[in-house]
Amino acid sequence: MDFQSIIEHTECERVYDSGLSQVYWIDEQYILKVGEGATENAVKNMNIVKDIMPVPNIIKHGEKYTLMQYVEGDNLEVIWDDIDNKAKSIVENQLYAMVQKMRSLKCNKIGPLREIMNDANVEIPCCDNLNDFIRYRADLRNLHFELEETYHLENVMSHNDLYPRNIIVGKDMTILAILDWEFSGFCPYYYEYKRRNVIKDYVEVDWDYMFKDYQHIPHEIDAIENKILF
Repeated sequence: MDFQSIIEHTECERVYDSGLSQVYWIDEQYILKVGEGATENAVKNMNIVKDIMPVPNIIKHGEKYTLMQYVEGDNLEVIWDDIDNKAKSIVENQLYAMVQKMRSLKCNKIGPLREIMNDANVEIPCCDNLNDFIRYRADLRNLHFELEETYHLENVMSHNDLYPRNIIVGKDMTILAILDWEFSGFCPYYYEYKRRNVIKDYVEVDWDYMFKDYQHIPHEIDAIENKILF
């Protein structure tokens, strides 16, 4: 059954439409994500992290669609301004612990992952090393860089879109689900911190401190990434 059949043969309500992605609430118990946001890579990474952090249970997935179990709770972005500092600290302490566990997952390759370029999403293929990762992304932006040295930095699992809008919590502020894994992947340890600076205009809450332990990188890489990401 493809996603069109799911929509046609169930009781569904479209709850989100970005033009590139649509999200449907199915039979009041499932979420169907269709389009650019429903990637094989997102499904793969959700399966990698599901034992160490809460993610929706995947029921079925195919080309550009993912059917997941609906997670009942509050979207953190919606309630953030109305909860007190104690509740915010409860959420942040859980999230910090989850980030540490996620970043304990390592890989000798980088990617694949998705990156924003000129307000569009581009796919970055799996790269064998940091030099290839930087060269590929620079070429997409018509920039040309070659690292003077060969660097061997740790590649860690990164969500790359970890903001309140992608977090579901319960009434006691327990984190029930981390959503939207389409930008996730194994990245150089500094990448998530650097990437957060690209989307400052869209940041609801400044959680950069959770990643500052990973901000220190060789000057040559830092200078190049500033040009690629910005």
